Amino acid sequence: MVKNRARKNKTFWGWVWHYCCSIKVALTILILLALTSIIGTIIAQEAPEKMFQIYQPATANILIKLGMNDMYNSWWFIALLGLFILNLTCCTIDRFMPTWKLITKPKKNFSLDCIKARKNSDEIIVPSINGVAEITGIIKKFGYHVTLTDEHSLYAYKGRWARMGYIVTHISIIMVLIGAIMGKVSGYKGFMQIQEGEISPWYWSRTLNKAAKLDFMLGLEKLYMEYYPPEFYFEISDVRNGRVLGKPKVSLGEKFKVPKTGIKGQVVDYRPDYRVADPRPVAERDLTAPPEYPAVLVKYQEKGRVIGERWIFVAGRDLLRQQPLLPDVRISLYNLYAERTKDYKSTLSVYDKGERVLTKTIEVNDPLRYRGVTFYQSSFDKEKRVSGLQVAHDPGVPIVYIFCSTMILGVMMSFYISHRQLWFKVEKARQGYKINMAGMANRNPLGFKQEYDKILAVFNKRKSSG
Repeated sequence: MVKNRARKNKTFWGWVWHYCCSIKVALTILILLALTSIIGTIIAQEAPEKMFQIYQPATANILIKLGMNDMYNSWWFIALLGLFILNLTCCTIDRFMPTWKLITKPKKNFSLDCIKARKNSDEIIVPSINGVAEITGIIKKFGYHVTLTDEHSLYAYKGRWARMGYIVTHISIIMVLIGAIMGKVSGYKGFMQIQEGEISPWYWSRTLNKAAKLDFMLGLEKLYMEYYPPEFYFEISDVRNGRVLGKPKVSLGEKFKVPKTGIKGQVVDYRPDYRVADPRPVAERDLTAPPEYPAVLVKYQEKGRVIGERWIFVAGRDLLRQQPLLPDVRISLYNLYAERTKDYKSTLSVYDKGERVLTKTIEVNDPLRYRGVTFYQSSFDKEKRVSGLQVAHDPGVPIVYIFCSTMILGVMMSFYISHRQLWFKVEKARQGYKINMAGMANRNPLGFKQEYDKILAVFNKRKSSG
């Protein structure tokens, strides 16, 4: 295809233009992008110092020099995207005018021989029809726009703008890639650790691999943490032979059965460190502290009657030397999960020019945005009351979102709507009118054939009624 076009325009710039419009060039660039993306999933995408921990020094040096440790931000990967944008732009421009001509200046008047040569073509004599005017009314009922090309010819069409579907899709892809490049060239990403009560403009830039300063300041007002209730794992064994009878997993307030006794136990209290007494009700205490000497208070019931309660410790660490309540079985705590994070949030305030301008509580998937910079909740340190935030500035994101939507529109135009055309030659016959009819569609020929047959059936019905 490139060679044939080059023959038509033998100038150097003509050859360059047609080469840039080549589908083969587009496929070559796409293959290169796919291969480099595969390589990017194999080679670790890490900071230079981490690359030396993963690979041998010589290998790490080569990968870093080639930009393989941050491949998607490397100059050569962005250059590949730029070449693909150039190729797709040239292809779109090259094919736009012929498409526009098909839409705005279709061939409305065909000779009778051309109509008869079409795949979908028929000749029918209809005695009971009022000429061109009535035919126009019938065609319009099927959603067609009808034009009278001369006193004996009609041209009808619908869905002509569907031909612009691939143009809309191409432009959308170009703009999405431009948005992505904008984010890589002028955007930045980093990480910020901020302590409760602290106000700071500093963050660690992954792009620059050093500390960087925001144009405003960010303060952490409050760090909130929510935990799941503690879970306790008991081991119930037979005192006589040591055989394990069961290993129930129980939450605070939950009941469990003691095998072979008909007795039920219920966890009513928990202390991460039994040596530290806390007079507050269990619902008001912090049960997520690191367990030092963990103990669980179990209340035992038999046939609905409370028979006593005992503190259960990790095996071999009974601080109370309690008399066993159940002489035939031994119950010990062999594992527990106390600090299981359910959710964590940070209340952040933005200070610009010395004034607080914005306050928001953020959590995972609900970030704070200010002046094009987005702060995502990513981690926390409970002991130091520190919140970890991801910092991102990507000016290309709005462009990507907008043109992803138009890309969907373009795809729908291309695949779900077809440009359908009908041509009619109407001549006076001995009995009524002779109609030569032909039609075509740029896609979905089966759907068009079904509609064509329905239109033909209307004329046949008029013929039989006449």
